[in-house]
Amino acid sequence: MDRAHLFVQLAEEFRDAEGTGTALTLIHPDGEETVDLGAASSFGSVRQVSIPVDSGPGEWRLTVSSVGSGLVGAPGRLNPQAIEDIIFVLHFTVE
Repeated sequence: MDRAHLFVQLAEEFRDAEGTGTALTLIHPDGEETVDLGAASSFGSVRQVSIPVDSGPGEWRLTVSSVGSGLVGAPGRLNPQAIEDIIFVLHFTVE
């Protein structure tokens, strides 16, 4: 894998929420990458972030590492109503 695209579909009531202060950690077989939702491109209620990744196949996980005020629910936690869907698109090469 050489690039990951993360698409986050926000719930309608969070459509205008900024991602500032919200970071996710993409954990992959060869390390981890920080995904900053504050730097995401916005397409209505969809946020999109592309990050370079140098990894092979295996287990991938996404965790919430910090939550900004626009998406916070319980103290310091992501509001469970804020995100409707998350989609990953991974670029890879077959040799």
